[in-house]
Amino acid sequence: MRFLRQIGENAARRRRGAPQSSAGAPVSTWIGGETRMEGRIASDSDICIQGDFEGEIEASAEILISEGARVRARVSAQSVVVVGSLEGPIAASEVAELGAGAHVVGDIHCDRVALRPGAEFDGSIVGGDSLPERTGPEAPESVE
Repeated sequence: MRFLRQIGENAARRRRGAPQSSAGAPVSTWIGGETRMEGRIASDSDICIQGDFEGEIEASAEILISEGARVRARVSAQSVVVVGSLEGPIAASEVAELGAGAHVVGDIHCDRVALRPGAEFDGSIVGGDSLPERTGPEAPESVE
């Protein structure tokens, strides 16, 4: 929720450079608005997606999917804030927040969820903070 409050306050700063974390420090992992990526991102700090991403995103801290971002991924973090578009499940150990303008298709696994006016959500809210294991053709192959 801290990220969402900063969106309006830091909008001009983000247009000029890297976004700020809720603590005011630069976000360590940032995918800019003109960037398209596929794969897996894992970080012990904040992640901000402003562009297009497909795959899996995992953070020990906060994940922000910014206005204009288009994400097709499994998302897992302490806090997840969506203001852009997300197709895929969310798991958050602390809070999942869908801000005004968010468009989310997928289940949310979290005990605390905030849906702001103007957010669009198509899915279920499930207690707990872990995603179910993937099965079927989309499941990654096991490497031993």
